[in-house]
Amino acid sequence: MKGEIVLVIAVIIVISVLSFALISISTTQEKVTISEIRNNPYKFTGNKVAIKGVYKGWNINESPPMTRNDWVLGDTTGRIYVTGKFPGFSPPDDIGRTINVTGFVRNTGEQLYIEALELYKK
Repeated sequence: MKGEIVLVIAVIIVISVLSFALISISTTQEKVTISEIRNNPYKFTGNKVAIKGVYKGWNINESPPMTRNDWVLGDTTGRIYVTGKFPGFSPPDDIGRTINVTGFVRNTGEQLYIEALELYKK
């Protein structure tokens, strides 16, 4: 009986450690550029990423992927829409302000975008 209890506790510990490892892997974020995402859509779709860029308002040659409130993030390599959180910037006045975005890369099948989780304005 005592041996069975020790075995059950050991199994619970192993399962807990493996579960924590899987959660850690799925929530890690990779610092990337917009061109890396656009050039490797299958690699990044569904993954959490961090991008440092600038607010571009709605200045892109694509329709917003989700809503009219989607906005554009730009870096030196390209531009991409962001949805889910709005930075509170004024489109004409704050264009060019630095912002860091953490979120998941999503793909509509025709368009890549970032589903924002966190925004850090500078």
